[in-house]
Amino acid sequence: MCDNNVEYKRLFAVSSIVWAGVEAMLQYYGTRKIQSMKFWGTNLPLPVSLALQGTQEAGFVCIYGIYFADRLATHWKYLLYSNAAVLAIILWNGRDKKIARRASRRCITAPWPLLLLGITVLFNIIGLVAIETTRPLRMLLCMSLLGAVWTAGQVASGLRGVETDSGPASPKEVLAVLGFDVLVELACAYLPFYFLVTMLPNLHVFTEQGLMARMVSLLPS
Repeated sequence: MCDNNVEYKRLFAVSSIVWAGVEAMLQYYGTRKIQSMKFWGTNLPLPVSLALQGTQEAGFVCIYGIYFADRLATHWKYLLYSNAAVLAIILWNGRDKKIARRASRRCITAPWPLLLLGITVLFNIIGLVAIETTRPLRMLLCMSLLGAVWTAGQVASGLRGVETDSGPASPKEVLAVLGFDVLVELACAYLPFYFLVTMLPNLHVFTEQGLMARMVSLLPS
């Protein structure tokens, strides 16, 4: 956005609006329970809270990912610095017991969200196969790194944990669930916004002929 990049602005708008709708559905069907955001101690109306959640989750992470994906070769140090800053902020906030509390709960085994995530992953695979650039892969890497650092900081601060119906989760279950959260529910769930914004204007890329030609070209000769 600092470069007045129209693509970045479009990506931010689309990801924020769509994700606000996703969060609204998750809460409506009880898949996720989250407290309303507050402003100076006052609960914000649900639509405002959802809009802010969409911008601070999908909107921010997508812009963060694409910004560093486009500058990874020259700005990789800043990528590391920013992740270190995120970790420090989370750990510092975790010192305050009023802040260090789990504000939401989510069931990761609900069938409909898992089905949608499966469709999302398939959409990502098609998009990655249909193009000849590593840009979305770099974006996926940057978003995954941010998600991993964010999650590690939250776990260390007591802001995030994993529970099962039978009691506390084992270390392997915690690692599997948090890994799934970072790679699938965050990075892979946000990557389709890149394809929607950058590739739909060129619909011929997704035609059967173009996709099949690209897949054949990837096969060993």
